[in-house]
Amino acid sequence: MTEVKRVVIKVGSSTLTDPAGGLDRAYVQSLIEQIAALREKGIDVVLVSSGAIAAGRRAALFSDRFLRGEELGKGRKLSTILDEMKMVAEGVNTARSVVQLRDKYNVPMPIASAMESVT
Repeated sequence: MTEVKRVVIKVGSSTLTDPAGGLDRAYVQSLIEQIAALREKGIDVVLVSSGAIAAGRRAALFSDRFLRGEELGKGRKLSTILDEMKMVAEGVNTARSVVQLRDKYNVPMPIASAMESVT
């Protein structure tokens, strides 16, 4: 049998979220433990997920997209809304949420860390 050097794990939104649409913390904790066990064996792990978006949906009530949509719904012009808004690159707020989870569970996440450092 060939020695495994790298594992790619794809985790979708429905896997990372609970029935109410929030983050399934028990599942995430289990996933982190399993990844840590693989890393201890010297196996590189690549985690691919769209789940960060779903897990952050509750926080999305304050996202730029939500706020723009709400203002458009009130009949305001997009150009006026954009002129008044403090602009943030897409994904910055999600990266902040991921960095908080990184800190809480002590998991290296260099891309999220780099994204956070830009803000």
